[in-house]
Amino acid sequence: SQIILRRLTQIFKLKTYPDEQSAAIGHAIDRLLDNHTFNLFIMSKQSVVGKIIEFMTRANGVPSFLIPILSSIGGSYVAKMTMKRATTSIGTFKEIEYKELLRNDLLQLQTILGKNKYLMGDEPTTVDCTAIGQFGSAYYAIPSARFYLHDLLESSEFAPLKEYLERVKTRIYGNEFCD
Repeated sequence: SQIILRRLTQIFKLKTYPDEQSAAIGHAIDRLLDNHTFNLFIMSKQSVVGKIIEFMTRANGVPSFLIPILSSIGGSYVAKMTMKRATTSIGTFKEIEYKELLRNDLLQLQTILGKNKYLMGDEPTTVDCTAIGQFGSAYYAIPSARFYLHDLLESSEFAPLKEYLERVKTRIYGNEFCD
């Protein structure tokens, strides 16, 4: 949320935008990440929701005999609810079209990044916090639950974007980022 971003900016002493135009561009990128890209991540994760539920149940000490049941039932329920939310936000398309939309979002982010170290220049801003938050929950959270985003970020086409994410992760979290 915007309140969390303001606090992160203060805590980590992130650079504020140099002018109103930069702030507006940063805000537009932030909204792209928090709305469109986020919902495309949800659509891309549909095939691994059961694995995510399984990971969460194991991590929370659920008895092993219940894990397959909860993964199946919980995975189906969560997939249905998240899919409804995402399709309400971005529309109903075929799987290949969601993949095209996600690839396009990543391409636009990489184009915005250009040769910069961070999305808005040489120092991180709040939009970089949004980026690592969204990519962190989708790409880094459960490495064994691989989906289309992993394929994209690990391709040579998106090497600059992945390098950027690693740079933000290191700059913002240092050794505190959980693997």
